[in-house]
Amino acid sequence: NASEMLQNKVVPLRRGYVGIVNRGQLDIDRDKSIREGLTKEADFFRSQPAYRSLQQKCGTANLAKNLNNMLMHHIRDCLPELKSR
Repeated sequence: NASEMLQNKVVPLRRGYVGIVNRGQLDIDRDKSIREGLTKEADFFRSQPAYRSLQQKCGTANLAKNLNNMLMHHIRDCLPELKSR
């Protein structure tokens, strides 16, 4: 159970954590698709009582969304400086 880590209580990080479940080597060897892996990941977080209240901090989709937001903010912050050159 990594719920305390996801709540940023164990080792605090400025942007916190996002929990994900990757496909294992056996899944890859059995040709399980990435889509199937994402479905399995979502099912895992929905089915585990410890993670139900942490849905916004779990899953590859949330990780991608958070990283995209960080990138957009970084671009927005740097754009005026690049325009002035």
